[in-house]
Amino acid sequence: MQRLVAHRAIWPAALIWFLWNFSPGWQTPMFFHLTETVKISSTWFGTFTAVQWGCSLPTTLLYGFMCQRTSMTRLLWWGTVVAIAQGPIMFFANSAGSAIAVAIGFGLLGGFATAAYMDLIMRSCPQGLEGTGAMLSTAALAVATNFGNLFGSWVFARGGFALAVIVTTMATALIVPVLWWVPERVTATREGEQPATSATDR
Repeated sequence: MQRLVAHRAIWPAALIWFLWNFSPGWQTPMFFHLTETVKISSTWFGTFTAVQWGCSLPTTLLYGFMCQRTSMTRLLWWGTVVAIAQGPIMFFANSAGSAIAVAIGFGLLGGFATAAYMDLIMRSCPQGLEGTGAMLSTAALAVATNFGNLFGSWVFARGGFALAVIVTTMATALIVPVLWWVPERVTATREGEQPATSATDR
């Protein structure tokens, strides 16, 4: 753990992972928007949630195909640009049918980015500590999700669903400047290529 925390390359990856899973508008605000404003049933909301996660699978698999053919640098930028669009599509969830369409879009837009950011964490770990990095990413996911839910509830109570969507989009957009902080040696290669190492990796 001490060796991982002292490894500089892990910090931008961890921050990106936190910002990505923060999503304050997608949790409690979306639930109240769909159930109280749009008036969908609990069955439809369950379907919405299942479709949301299920539709992330195709683009997750697409990342597995693309990462063997192009450098991670490009994949991170592509995934982030597409992921920012997740926020605005939340405005289109105004009926049961449109909510399902939004869930499909959310999954498709987010699967690629999720795979890219998880891959970045693995590549940013010192050699031999990938398992520890995965464990810490799970803890960071729990912190980001729960803090985002709490903050999103506070935003929703004061500014409504629209403000929650704006905050969510801004949080995702903050990933862009953090990408410049990621060491080039971590992202310059394709999957399977040996990255350059430095003294801090040992």
